[in-house]
Amino acid sequence: AAAPLLAPHFPGAATALAAVHYPPMAAVYSAYHRQEVGHPLNGFGALHPKVEQPYAAGSIWTSSIYPDRVPAGQVLFTTFVGGTQYEDHARQSEAAQKAAVHEELARLYHIKAAQPIWQHRYLWEKAIPQFDRHIVAAHATTDALQAHGIWSVANWRGGVGVPDCIRHARYIAGQLGAAGK
Repeated sequence: AAAPLLAPHFPGAATALAAVHYPPMAAVYSAYHRQEVGHPLNGFGALHPKVEQPYAAGSIWTSSIYPDRVPAGQVLFTTFVGGTQYEDHARQSEAAQKAAVHEELARLYHIKAAQPIWQHRYLWEKAIPQFDRHIVAAHATTDALQAHGIWSVANWRGGVGVPDCIRHARYIAGQLGAAGK
């Protein structure tokens, strides 16, 4: 988001920040009647290794962690589609994603239902920043911009989690306050 703002005055910085790669990711939420799911779901969820050629990156067994997310007698899966290994899947239509997720969940968790009770998809066009070779230049750039009074807060600076982002934003606010800005 900062790259276009910086481009007129700091083109090199804009280029470095624009190079940070955020692959798309969809979260597909699928609810089923518990009696139609053959797996005990006695855990957190599962990651799907690429070597097994899955459709999704993995699923969280949401109702196993937060039972009140669905009514009694139902289970809820949160399935992640996309990321660096599955970018093409994240760009498919919502209907295609929902169908593929149901098919994969049915196979993996022995689900007998022809369809979920309900499904909902949320798509992040730019999801989790990748800590690849471009991140080093982005960090150096944001550090250098501080000399010009430009401070940045990004999830790749202080951590991708919400608590990390809040902690980093507070740190930057403290730095700005100390500098009298």
